[in-house]
Amino acid sequence: MFLWEPVFQPALAGPILYVPGAGGSVWQVLTVLDHPVTLQRINPFDTIDPNTYVSSGITVDRFGFAYWNVLQLDPTTFENRGFLVKAAPWGQTWKVDYETLIPGAPAELDSCFYNFFFATPRPARPWPPSADALPPQFICGRQRPGVNITPAIGRDGTIFTASTADFAFNYAYIVALKPDLSLKWATSMRGLVNDGCGVHRPGFPEGDIRCSTTFSAVGVDPTPTCRPR
Repeated sequence: MFLWEPVFQPALAGPILYVPGAGGSVWQVLTVLDHPVTLQRINPFDTIDPNTYVSSGITVDRFGFAYWNVLQLDPTTFENRGFLVKAAPWGQTWKVDYETLIPGAPAELDSCFYNFFFATPRPARPWPPSADALPPQFICGRQRPGVNITPAIGRDGTIFTASTADFAFNYAYIVALKPDLSLKWATSMRGLVNDGCGVHRPGFPEGDIRCSTTFSAVGVDPTPTCRPR
């Protein structure tokens, strides 16, 4: 994750406003008075780390518990670690590391397919260079929340979010958690969606996206030659 722009998205729950703060923390503010009053700073970590950020909007459930995602950036290796945070109205917090959540997800040092742009030497366009060509593989990186992925809460308290491999964005998962932040289920989005040539585009006069070469498979992005996410 080299370039990213998180949204700044507070949440209003009755008279209480939750505002993203530094270091992955959130400010709890009382708004009913003429001059809003800060009630507390909710910090799920021991310190205020300048390389830790609230990376999502904040969601508040019907019981007043707040949820948000946090990314910790390593400025040396550019690796990232992600957490889902749950906070009670009185300030108690719980958090879970995304790396521990997804059974069957590629591990941090496992190999994931990238795309032909990273091949050495880089093949001439158009891609793919042959019918059976595969892009190079590099380390996947640990699972983390996608940037700007705001948790969603079901009526039964189920928490829904999404994760991705840190360095291989086309390895993504939809995740459901129980209210105690333990895993309910997780499912991979990889190999499910057609996004390449031959896919119908409603409203376009030409109808379908043309395949760039005779080696292009219908519905598969020719850049990685694998179905996305």
